[in-house]
Amino acid sequence: SMVQNCHNHPAIFGWAIGNELNLGRGYQTEVWDFVEELKNLVHQTEAPNWHPVSSPVADGSQIFEIIAAESNAVDIWMTQVYRGQNFGHFWASYASASTKPMLITEYGVDSYCG
Repeated sequence: SMVQNCHNHPAIFGWAIGNELNLGRGYQTEVWDFVEELKNLVHQTEAPNWHPVSSPVADGSQIFEIIAAESNAVDIWMTQVYRGQNFGHFWASYASASTKPMLITEYGVDSYCG
């Protein structure tokens, strides 16, 4: 009902399902099957013009394995990246895992860095 009620609002950029699911049970295919089911429901609800659907994933915790294996689950990937003062090999690793657009929705110097 949220999608049906809000999809015409000019501030809607896209939809995010969950947050950092890979920190919990996001390594399980069933989680991403459910995300894909919800993505398809959003597309059906908004048809013919739909907003992209994503599920923000946290850096680490099998991020690139999940991105590579679960490509159909989302339209774009959103990532939360905390790698210190630079992104390290993040870009190359992402390019090896996916050709989909990616939006960094959190980044910065990790508060645990010494």
